[in-house]
Amino acid sequence: MMGPYKLLDWIDPAKLHWDYLCSNPRAIFMLEQSPEKINYLWLSSNPEAMHLLEKNIKKVTWPVLSLNPKAMPLLLQNPILISWSSLNRNPGAISILEANPDKICWWMLSLNSGALSILEKNQDKINWKSLSSNPGAIDLITKNLDKIDWDALSSNPSAIHLLESHPHKINWEMLSANSAALHLLESNQDKICWYMLSLNPGALDLLEKNQDKIHWRMLSENSAIFEIDYTSLKARIQPLVEELMQTCYHPDRFKKYLLEYHYDLADEQYYQI
Repeated sequence: MMGPYKLLDWIDPAKLHWDYLCSNPRAIFMLEQSPEKINYLWLSSNPEAMHLLEKNIKKVTWPVLSLNPKAMPLLLQNPILISWSSLNRNPGAISILEANPDKICWWMLSLNSGALSILEKNQDKINWKSLSSNPGAIDLITKNLDKIDWDALSSNPSAIHLLESHPHKINWEMLSANSAALHLLESNQDKICWYMLSLNPGALDLLEKNQDKIHWRMLSENSAIFEIDYTSLKARIQPLVEELMQTCYHPDRFKKYLLEYHYDLADEQYYQI
């Protein structure tokens, strides 16, 4: 499980939406503190929520879970409940899809960032609109510019170099969610779609400066609204630090260390602090 995390200081928790938070990988600590607010349909897609999902199997939404890259052990334990359509988008399911080619849905697989090995061998079956948004397929996209969909490509963080060289083809609504496009968005703020930008993990500084334009539902799903809580982290690991220090500096262990390195135990300088 990831963490611990805390909300950025300027984020008002009262404005956040719990359904969307349930899909946010860094919101697990909030969900654990308020289990009555968990929406298991949204939670089923959260890769950091497997410990909660495994304890609440009857509440899992299996078509959504089939998208979850960390849910493969649970899915393999319950193969009859797998949604194969959803599984085609799961980057953790490539070996299963390769073993079940009859279950492949090519327009869904074309979205899968882990499926390049399959897609390269079956280029006649690729859905190019789907592939255009796939960050793992940028080499294949670059070799087939005549087939790509520029609207979908505008959301692809691996395609910034292509978008920069074809600015007239940019879809600014889609680009607003592109985590690699901040420099373009900052210099074209009149073209920003703030609804989509609220989902963009690279745009928190810009969002902080324009809080009146934020769409809080979308922002609730944005993992960048959380930062590492170093105070909590230090408190969590302190018992381990103390145990490690006691083990490493135990007199018997320290004496053994000195003997192994042939120090003269009679020499007082090795006992001075």
